[in-house]
Amino acid sequence: MTDLTPVGSPLGELTIEDVLIDYDGPKLFTCTNHLGYHYLALLVDDDEEQRHEVFLYAPIDPPVLRAITHGRLPLRYAYEQPLEPHVWVASLDYLSGSSDVRSMLASRIPEDWLPLPSARLQSTVTLDSSKGSSHAGVLVDRTYGSEKGASFTLRIHAEGGALSGPSLTCQIGLSILGKPVWGSSPTSDDGVFASPEEACLFFAGIWQYVSWEERLPQDLPLDRLERIRAAFNSRRNSLPPFERQEFEEALEGFYERHDLSRFVSTTALKPVLLVKEGRYGWLLEDESSHKFGLNEVLLPLEELVTDLASQLARVDEPTSREAANAWDTRWQAAGDNVASIVSGRTLEEVRKLRASSAAFDAEVASIPRDPSKSELFAAARMSRGLTDLQTSVIFSQISSVGFTRPAKLDDLERAIFASIEASTYAYDEGLAAARALRSLLNISPSEPIDPKTILERELGVTVRDVSIDDADSLDAFAAWGPTHGPAVFVNRKGAHGKGYGRNATLAHEICHLLLDRNGALPVAEVLRGRQSGHVEARARAFAAELLLPQAVAGEEYLKATKDMRKLVKELSARFKVSKEIVAWNIWNSNVSVHPEHWSVLRSMTSQ
Repeated sequence: MTDLTPVGSPLGELTIEDVLIDYDGPKLFTCTNHLGYHYLALLVDDDEEQRHEVFLYAPIDPPVLRAITHGRLPLRYAYEQPLEPHVWVASLDYLSGSSDVRSMLASRIPEDWLPLPSARLQSTVTLDSSKGSSHAGVLVDRTYGSEKGASFTLRIHAEGGALSGPSLTCQIGLSILGKPVWGSSPTSDDGVFASPEEACLFFAGIWQYVSWEERLPQDLPLDRLERIRAAFNSRRNSLPPFERQEFEEALEGFYERHDLSRFVSTTALKPVLLVKEGRYGWLLEDESSHKFGLNEVLLPLEELVTDLASQLARVDEPTSREAANAWDTRWQAAGDNVASIVSGRTLEEVRKLRASSAAFDAEVASIPRDPSKSELFAAARMSRGLTDLQTSVIFSQISSVGFTRPAKLDDLERAIFASIEASTYAYDEGLAAARALRSLLNISPSEPIDPKTILERELGVTVRDVSIDDADSLDAFAAWGPTHGPAVFVNRKGAHGKGYGRNATLAHEICHLLLDRNGALPVAEVLRGRQSGHVEARARAFAAELLLPQAVAGEEYLKATKDMRKLVKELSARFKVSKEIVAWNIWNSNVSVHPEHWSVLRSMTSQ
């Protein structure tokens, strides 16, 4: 047997944390690399004649790892739903100790390499349990999650300890960041009483939506519920009467699918909306909003309902078995329905898109293992408002590009996040990230850049020009998911797809690649000049600062002896940016601008 972990590979310097299965050497173990990333490694091939062994390394979130090691999720989950789209295959030579490491899409792992669907690790310690099971008549008494995120509690009672339908009741509690929302504390006995069957059926019915449906309807902001209601009322009042009912029904339907408090019909609870945004999961309350990793919310809740369903499956009552079966089959749905949920399109729209695009039709027919990672479904969601023909061009272009994994893109992404501080203000994050990128690429602030060159040579991203007729609002689209990309497509007929606007568009996409690919936009993006909160505001600030740093704009202003219009024109030509970007970056450079010059700069901006 070798020293197990490969040396000098893309996985980095690995340290074994815990050996979970050992039989003549470790067969299953956890490890971390020098950057703090966690992996679960499984021996899948051991050939004594060829003198080599093969390990499968799955990148994994700590909450997922904890659920697997404690037997609450099957071992197979780590390899079917890894943190990234791919796993790593490490072939190690017995004698030389040399290794060959390559990436493999999770969807292409050979079946005989995967653990059996029923295989789970046996846990002798339940770290997340707030109590034991010593309470009389209590079948399950557990806390899921942690005080640092969302913490769910479940207690299932059986009268006299008997396992039968009418005698079963359950209590469910919720705390967010240690603050009780339902129940007085995460470990209290006064959680919300509910029918186990009703709760199980509710969560089974909404599971696809909370797992796959993106953001709020009608571009409403991800914010606390009181602000969402204010935005909703303002927008509804501006609509003509015949559109108001549709708008109201859209939001109420979303509440029915995402308000976790509706698991019980007999008690009024504080509403808590669970909303997906890429790899983030938002929990929205009346007076607060919280952003976590999606798995930090979904996995604890999934463990809770799985425990509930496992008890109901043991009850010899039709309603109990029906509820347990509904949870076990929660992923089953027809292709059109799945595509509708993930893309935010109606069933009629999905069918029209299938008819107009062979690529989209094939995607719906095959339904990826995790449809939320489909680049085409994401593009369908973000291209609403375009015609079916225009959207079919987007599908065709994305599907024509294969998948690559540029190592430098990942390295730069980590380096930039390590060098900037998260901020409430998207603008500040965008500026800091652009400055960090110039520094990491050894490009001085005064040096003009070509964003296409950065994308292709530095980041390994394909850049294509396309022409989509009558789509002025479509500047670009991009894909960087598990099957296609990374690639950026610029619409030459878009409002900002040519001239200096093209540079700003490409710089905008660089920001999404570096800052949003593992966050709010994990698979694709369609740039249509629409404002959509923190992500787009950050990308706009990044693009302007990357192309023309504010410090340089300010220095040039202070040195200028020419008139203001001439200075703006010269800086625009030198850095290949619009006059509007020049005007804004002079104004935002913190130099003192003469009032006469300010009015000139003001005349060059659209805001």
